[in-house]
Amino acid sequence: MGTGRSAEYVLAGSDAERARLRAQADQYESSARWLLEAIGLRRGARVLDLGCGPFGIIALLADAVGPAGQVVGLEREPKFVEMARAEVARLGLGNVTVVTAGSTAGPSCAGRS
Repeated sequence: MGTGRSAEYVLAGSDAERARLRAQADQYESSARWLLEAIGLRRGARVLDLGCGPFGIIALLADAVGPAGQVVGLEREPKFVEMARAEVARLGLGNVTVVTAGSTAGPSCAGRS
């Protein structure tokens, strides 16, 4: 039986992985935007982005819910959390909080980013 602990994601934080993830987010942005519209995400909603990664769709979610809404990005990889928080700050997303948590540990930070 396993211990329930995950192995460290060794590519997290590398320049190559950062570039790959940014390119992936850019490639799927229009599809993700369409999907958010199709599911009827409303202004003022509160949403959770489980496994948000450093780029993903947090900015799209923040835009969809508007300033009165709230987005929580949940990520288990500390390096991705740092990158996501930097991206949130760079974009000035005041309605986004990025939290470190995973299946092997509870939340370690609940502060607004």
